[in-house]
Amino acid sequence: MTDIIKVFRGRRGQKGIDGEDGTGVSDIRESILDNPVDSLLFSNNLSNNSSLNWARAGEALITDRYNNPKWVSGDDITNFIKYSNDFTNWDDLFNRWSIVSTGNPDPEGGNNATIMKLDATTVAGDIVLSGLASGMTIAIYHTLSFWFKIVSGTITGVDIAFGGDTFKIDPAKITNSFVRVSIPVELNASGAIVDINVIGTIGSQFSIFKTQHENGSVVHDPIDTTTIPVTVPNPLTPARSNDLGYLIEDQKQNLILNGENLNRSNWSVSGGTVTSYQSKGAFGDLFQNIQVNWITTPSLTVSSTGTFTEGDTYTVSAYIYAIGNITSLTATVSGGDPVSFGELSTEGFTRLSVEAVAGPSGDLVFSAISPDLSGQLILTAVNVTQGSLSSYIRTGGALIARPEDDVNLTYSIASPSDNWTVSFGHSGIDNTSDIKYIFNNGLSSGGEFSCWFESDNLKINAGGVTKVFSTVLDSTNLTLVYDGSKIDLYKNGLFYMTTNIIISIDAISTVLYIGSDETNGNSINAFLSKLYFYDSALTSDEVRYLAGV
Repeated sequence: MTDIIKVFRGRRGQKGIDGEDGTGVSDIRESILDNPVDSLLFSNNLSNNSSLNWARAGEALITDRYNNPKWVSGDDITNFIKYSNDFTNWDDLFNRWSIVSTGNPDPEGGNNATIMKLDATTVAGDIVLSGLASGMTIAIYHTLSFWFKIVSGTITGVDIAFGGDTFKIDPAKITNSFVRVSIPVELNASGAIVDINVIGTIGSQFSIFKTQHENGSVVHDPIDTTTIPVTVPNPLTPARSNDLGYLIEDQKQNLILNGENLNRSNWSVSGGTVTSYQSKGAFGDLFQNIQVNWITTPSLTVSSTGTFTEGDTYTVSAYIYAIGNITSLTATVSGGDPVSFGELSTEGFTRLSVEAVAGPSGDLVFSAISPDLSGQLILTAVNVTQGSLSSYIRTGGALIARPEDDVNLTYSIASPSDNWTVSFGHSGIDNTSDIKYIFNNGLSSGGEFSCWFESDNLKINAGGVTKVFSTVLDSTNLTLVYDGSKIDLYKNGLFYMTTNIIISIDAISTVLYIGSDETNGNSINAFLSKLYFYDSALTSDEVRYLAGV
């Protein structure tokens, strides 16, 4: 037999013999495709040609394309520490340090670093350099940072103390070159003494520059302070994105306190002991109290208090790392039935989640089995939300609600009564009966123009008429094309189904809401990407081209 390979020149969409099939006129109207009314949620920008507004108070977590966790904040940035770079105003409560000189070379290229000397040999637990922070929001995470380097002598470590808690700086960052060290802390007070405890021998010298104690888990550019906290605007959008698109979520509350510290009073362990994990935790933090070791019996439990409603479904999630022989791990909510986490990761932290129905009374209980007692359960970032899974919400000594993502832009689509096309990518949509909006114009009845997921269906309301497209969640891209008499749905660039409709819109909105409705509710709670609006009915070839097929 003879194999025939047919080769065409050029790229799809060009004219004539250079086109997709080598004959005829262009099958792609590049002038149309290149000029959508709106093109939103791309990895390189939020909006190609519109002013997209994205707001969310507080911080939220996203995992980037390299599977690294990243905190994104919608708050302004405040440095709460007093005299951030004037250490003559810091306290030496036990005569353990003195200033050698000021005006020394700093890591910003200036001459504003301070060299200090240890006037006594210090060990872990000794208080050395004491500053004051005030004005913080109680029970949210804060991050302390400063530039530090060894000048001379022997310095083996730096600890940070807040009240009765001590946090260790990564020893690998204590060198003879300036490194900006940082550590997130659970601070359950509006004011606190901040102790920077340098561990070393008498006469050792170190240089320190620009301390900052800020809200949230992200280190920002230093803010200079004197007698009071100073706040500056956050220049970054709180949008969260990775290779899947942009994550848009409803408001959710983590119902468990101190999700990263099993030594807190809301936690209890039976059959094991909590120790400090000596490697980096799920978010890169060292020496957290998140490791549970077996003692004498194969079974142990790790429990936290919480308030749950009998019969309601809760999603329990945690970053889990299993060392040694652990054959089982389950979660129980308020005395309900235990649910297994399945196979545990033995090569690092993996976020696992289960859905559990609450029983009549009781706590959140993790139950684990290590038949030979060799197991070490590393359990952190515990998150319990009512209903569906949420990105992790970091908690200290108070329950924290992460506000919803509010995403909107000025409505610029022509009347939806005319021809139009909407195309978008999606990932992580839950197959539940909850309404999960892709877009909504905030109007109702004859003025409504909205599209949403509901179970395994895509629904669109245009002028008060709702049409349903079934079995759509097996796609990653959906395109709706209205030509004046019907709406065609394409899945992943290929025609799927059609429904007849003549749209009549009696009002035009001023705002288009993305990923939620006008109340910022009914969020998609998943990833949206590559959202296009066209004021033209694209052809099937153009839809394929747009979808990259």
